[in-house]
Amino acid sequence: MRTIRGISSAEAFGSAELTFSGAIVNLSGASIDNDVGDTDGPHAGLITLTGATGLSEGGLVVEIGGVAALDLTILDDTSCTFRPPALSAGLHDIDVTNTYGGDTLPAAYRAWSPALIASATVQGYYDARKDVTGTSPITGWTNQVDAEDLVQEGSGAALVADYFGTGVPAVHFTGVGAFARPSSLRHTNANGTTRFWVGEHTETALETTQYNPRMTAIGEQLGSVYQGAGMRGPMLEYGIYTSGWQRQTRGYYLNDGQPRLMGFTHSSAGSLRGYVDGEQIGDEMRTDGYTSVPYPGASAGWSAIGVGYPGAADYLIGHYGAFVVCDDVIDATERGYLTKWARLSFGTVAKPAETALDFSPRAAWVQGNYVNAGTGQWPNRTLPQIFPSYTEAQGRADQGGSPGPAAVGGAPDSEYDTDWPLTSSIILGDCVQSVGHHMLVAVSLESIATTSTNRFENHSWLKDASSYSCIYVWNNGGSYYAGIYCWDGAQKYAEVDVTALLSGGGAGDLIIVGKREAGTLSVRARRGDGTGDTGWVAGNASGAPSALSGVISALGDPTRTPDGITRASMIWNYPLSSYESDAAMAWAEGLFP
Repeated sequence: MRTIRGISSAEAFGSAELTFSGAIVNLSGASIDNDVGDTDGPHAGLITLTGATGLSEGGLVVEIGGVAALDLTILDDTSCTFRPPALSAGLHDIDVTNTYGGDTLPAAYRAWSPALIASATVQGYYDARKDVTGTSPITGWTNQVDAEDLVQEGSGAALVADYFGTGVPAVHFTGVGAFARPSSLRHTNANGTTRFWVGEHTETALETTQYNPRMTAIGEQLGSVYQGAGMRGPMLEYGIYTSGWQRQTRGYYLNDGQPRLMGFTHSSAGSLRGYVDGEQIGDEMRTDGYTSVPYPGASAGWSAIGVGYPGAADYLIGHYGAFVVCDDVIDATERGYLTKWARLSFGTVAKPAETALDFSPRAAWVQGNYVNAGTGQWPNRTLPQIFPSYTEAQGRADQGGSPGPAAVGGAPDSEYDTDWPLTSSIILGDCVQSVGHHMLVAVSLESIATTSTNRFENHSWLKDASSYSCIYVWNNGGSYYAGIYCWDGAQKYAEVDVTALLSGGGAGDLIIVGKREAGTLSVRARRGDGTGDTGWVAGNASGAPSALSGVISALGDPTRTPDGITRASMIWNYPLSSYESDAAMAWAEGLFP
């Protein structure tokens, strides 16, 4: 509805003609970007109105639900920014007027709170803006949905004023005795669970001390532990116990100090998904590439915020604004409300853009064990997914010793002894076939011979008691093939012709990626400069390729390696999303001189 401020021409001028010197506000083509905010506020984020006209005519007023918006800033005649005031829950009109008149966006803004989630039972909603007792340390934190308040233990988490924005504080978890937990016994999540938190951190720590995520956001402190949600360095991590422990990870470079809404949903039917800013990260998590992750039913639950089992273990680190826990999985509509609410409340941002993904050791790691095929395992070692920076900085000391990649067959290339050899074997004891996997190698090849002792190379290699995988390149009478090989009770492989990507003798820079997803193997390759991409080639050919047939036991043997340099050898313990895979290949291009 448009209104005009003024008086009738007859009243002002008799029969004279009435004229206007300016334009009234017109919102016919206008919209706002953030349309869900907290009922109480305050808000760190801004609402941006675009597509209007008449905003710079003077006397601009913006009202939401009849209440003046806060911090109004006119950008130009078509756009402005503002923050919403405290409002009753529900939809509200946005009225925009200037000196000459105004217009309305009907039912354009929703005042909302996680306490209003209706598609699942909200058990815990803790907000740094609401009912926090004490500052340093915090002595209590009120649950916004029931009487299950938090009490402070340990050395004390502190409240940091204005951390996310004016009037929007954060709870600072230090990782050493700083946590808060519900004051009574655990909540059960028999119907599934939703666990989200808002916060930021810059930690790179990876190793867990107990059964929890490395930095537990929502976990278990009392009794037996069956599940926990949190982070491991740059990734999200979820731990679950049914017949045994499983850990699932998702995401990259989430430790960049940017505030984000992060978390998981896990249905009673076994559907486990990770989210950043409301967007699902990667595929649905599965136990073996195609089977859902079993849910522990009535044994599932939580009793702690910022710490894992059995207390004083795997503390949360960083600054956090809110935690939301539900029994059952919230629906897509309310997950969307939660995402928009977090953006306005705490200024959260989206996952890192593809071009911003960093696959250096700080950003891309995976938990596992070095395994020596002859003498056993060295437990509790954390392997980098990317070798160049890591090995050149500190891994050289492992050459010829143990534990380390060299202990499983790797040895310095005689010609390029300052680089890891093409057999830079990575052997992981616990994450091969559990959720499928993704592998990348970047290599500078000098030659690929056709002799019986030098027919293939093994760049990346995963193995557990009953399965293993590797990426290989081989010379088939002058034609060159790159492939991924997998054995998990039966031999399978997929390969692609890379002859056109290499020069005579098999020389050239190659980036090769392979994956196992839902039981299907696929491989893809391109030159080191990004040209000649083959695209994904799927295949589950039975048996082994000629390059590997009869010599599986020699995988990792440096005598079967062509001359060249490994620029990177990376392993993920789940299939990457398409954008993550593309970003990893683009990143690998920068490894070549």
